[in-house]
Amino acid sequence: MTNPEEPVTSTSYEPCVWCKSARAKGDLQRALQCKQCGGVGIVAKGPACNGCGGSLYPMVPEGNPNGQIVHGLSNVQLVGGCDSEGLLDNNRYTFSLCERCIRTMILMKCKLPPRVERLGAGALSWEPVAFADDQETWDYAEWKRQGGHATARLHRQCNATIHCGGKAIYSVMFSGKLSDDCLCEEHKDRFKFTVNATLVPFVPWGLSAEDEAADA
Repeated sequence: MTNPEEPVTSTSYEPCVWCKSARAKGDLQRALQCKQCGGVGIVAKGPACNGCGGSLYPMVPEGNPNGQIVHGLSNVQLVGGCDSEGLLDNNRYTFSLCERCIRTMILMKCKLPPRVERLGAGALSWEPVAFADDQETWDYAEWKRQGGHATARLHRQCNATIHCGGKAIYSVMFSGKLSDDCLCEEHKDRFKFTVNATLVPFVPWGLSAEDEAADA
């Protein structure tokens, strides 16, 4: 929420996306009740991460309300004591870390893996997950974000895992729409329990010239 005592400048504030649609429709009563901005229509820009210098707001499509919710540790404070080994006595340290820095600078460097739990079916209990499995899932998601998943398809390589590299035999459609997912024979059951997923013979759209020639 905004601080009424802080001067409003174009560099410290941005439009609130939570009530943007209500304002566009002229529903000012609903906009004034916005809990994200307090009804003023603007919110403070996300705090900066001390690790990478980026924002604690996640990268999401424009207009997605999650893009104005802090993800990570914001303004954490630690105070050193007389026997502190890493901090100085009576010094207070304040810092923020985005989720990516939390993983790459802390979690991935732990000598003892952190405990990970996943919210189970029905959101009734927390179920233990091995950190190695958690890391593997994150690595795959990061590989997709960096374009490796789409690049593998362009070379007709199975992209069910980062390191498969097998020849893609099937393309995957979700709700009738062709996706970038393509699978080899070994990984054809990857979406077996996904209700809206359908396997079709590999669709060679966008193949590189070399791979088109090899596929001919």
